[in-house]
Amino acid sequence: MQNALPELPVGPDLENLRGPLEATNNIPWPLLLALLFLVVICIGLLGWWIHAQRKKSKRRPKKSPFAAAEQLLLEAKKSTDEGHFAQCTTEAIRTCLKAVLREAGSATTAELNEQIKKDTQLNASRIHLILQTCDELKFSEQADPHKERSQLLNTAGQIIDEVRTAASAASAASERKAQT
Repeated sequence: MQNALPELPVGPDLENLRGPLEATNNIPWPLLLALLFLVVICIGLLGWWIHAQRKKSKRRPKKSPFAAAEQLLLEAKKSTDEGHFAQCTTEAIRTCLKAVLREAGSATTAELNEQIKKDTQLNASRIHLILQTCDELKFSEQADPHKERSQLLNTAGQIIDEVRTAASAASAASERKAQT
């Protein structure tokens, strides 16, 4: 008693699955041309918008490094997280140092200390000390007393003022040199 499966019915012919070639001959060309025209207009409008956005971003006045540093100090002052506080303070000092040193943002604290000693008249030991203190605060999860935090903010503000003075003196000296 063997139950054999019934035979499957005959399926569709593979030649008829595609449909006749004449089916592609009735494409409405005006519709295709209108769609192509709309695509070209959309691409043109997108290009115009991108160009306008680039132009707009170039028109914005760039913030001085000192104003950006002061804003970072305000953000640090408002911060309740010690790691974020230290990060903002470090970034504020590095941002203002970019006015006198090119590699201030990417250099390590030790490299930055050496650059400050060589290239500027700034108090390198004081800047190195505050950057080192902020690094310790960032990488250790110890809470910092409020008194020490305000002292760090005051010192960072003084350093920003010193760098501003040094940068303006350097630019004035270069202007005098250019005039002679």
